[in-house]
Amino acid sequence: MPKQLAEAKQQSKTQMKLYQMLNKSHKSRLDNLLQSNHLRQKRTASDGDCYFNAVSLQLHGNMSATELRKATCKHLMENQIHYVDYLVASNKMTNETSHEYYTLVTELQTEGNVEQ
Repeated sequence: MPKQLAEAKQQSKTQMKLYQMLNKSHKSRLDNLLQSNHLRQKRTASDGDCYFNAVSLQLHGNMSATELRKATCKHLMENQIHYVDYLVASNKMTNETSHEYYTLVTELQTEGNVEQ
């Protein structure tokens, strides 16, 4: 039994080293991609607006997530003909339901894909 335990520990250490190397490689590739687009990694709070906070930090830096969310939804409503193919339920949306959808998204906050 001790031999099996020792082998399992060694295998675990080896897998951890491989994971760390792969993680470092992915981080480096992501950093290079971001830099080539004049962007950088930055932590944001997991507060239900993390997506909009992250976009705001990269694009504006001074626009709140709420303002960006509202501006994005307003743009989508005003230009929905260009985005209708990208919406999951687009084939079932009418002007009325799409307005309801954008209104909901304007006010919605999610954290980890869970509505708040």
